[in-house]
Amino acid sequence: MDITASSSRVRSLGVAFSSLLLMSGCVALMEQPPCQVDEDCLTDQRCDLANNTCQPRPSTVTDAGLIDGAAQDQGTPADGGSADLVPADRAGGNDLSVADSAPVTAPIAVTNGDFEASSEKTWFWDWDGSDGTGALIPGAIPGWSTDDDPGVGGRDGKGDSGVEPEGNPGMRLFINSVDGEIYQTTSHLIQTGETYLLSWDMLFTYAGASSGTLVVAATLYYLHGNTRVAIESTTITEQQNSAFLPFTLEAATLPAQALGRQIGIAFDNITDQQFPGAQTWVGIDNVALSVTR
Repeated sequence: MDITASSSRVRSLGVAFSSLLLMSGCVALMEQPPCQVDEDCLTDQRCDLANNTCQPRPSTVTDAGLIDGAAQDQGTPADGGSADLVPADRAGGNDLSVADSAPVTAPIAVTNGDFEASSEKTWFWDWDGSDGTGALIPGAIPGWSTDDDPGVGGRDGKGDSGVEPEGNPGMRLFINSVDGEIYQTTSHLIQTGETYLLSWDMLFTYAGASSGTLVVAATLYYLHGNTRVAIESTTITEQQNSAFLPFTLEAATLPAQALGRQIGIAFDNITDQQFPGAQTWVGIDNVALSVTR
C-alpha cells in the first residue's frame, strides 16, 4: 500500500470538507443580516444581540404563556381579549380569563311592592269610607303595616289610608296626612360594605286643604327590637299633580348599630306638619329595594 498517496487523499478530503463548512458558514452569514434591534430584522426574526445577527423568532408558547422569555399579550378589547386581567395571573400562568371583581347589585324582596295583592279599595282599619269602628286590622294590606290606631275613620278623624285603583298601573297605596307612616320590614340583614337603593313612583293626589302643597317623607330604617331607626331619609315637597313621578333614595353610609339587623322601608304623608289639620293624600306604587355589595 502507498501510505503517502493514502495520506494525500485524506488531506485532500479534509481540505474539501473544511472548504465546504466555510462556504456553508458564509452562506449562513449572508442569510443573517447584521442588526442592533429587533426592528432591523424581518417580522418572523429577532435580533441576536450576542452576534448582532437576525435569527428566526421562536414560535412555541410555553404553559406559562411566555414567548422567548416575555409575557404573551392575552388580547385587548379590540381583538376579543380582556384589558382587565389580573397582572399576577398573567405572570403566574394562572387562569388569565378571570377579571377584577366588580360590585354586584341584587334585588331585596319587597312583599306586595306593586300593591296588586288587593283588587278593590281596602283600608288599614275597620272602615269602608263611611262606616266602621276604625280599629286597625293587621294584615289588611299584605306586606305593609301602620302603628296608628285612630279609633275613628274618615275625613272627620283618622284612618283614611290603604290601597285603591288608579295605580301605575293597577292598584296604588294612598296615604292620608293625618295618619301615621306606612312601613314594611324586609328579611334582609344589613352587612358591612353594602349600599341600598329604594325606588318608587309617587302621585301627589289631593292638596286642596294645603294650598296645593304636599310633603312626603321616605325612609330606609333598621329594626332594633320593635323600634324603627332611620338610616337615611328624604323629604319631598311637590304640588298636586295628575301623573306619577319616579323617586329614589340611597343609603351608602351605615351606622355600626345597623349591622346584622333587618332593613325596612317607610313612607309618611307629613303635609299636616306644615299645614296643621290639613287632610291631604298621596299615591305610591312600584316600590323596589336593591343592595349593591
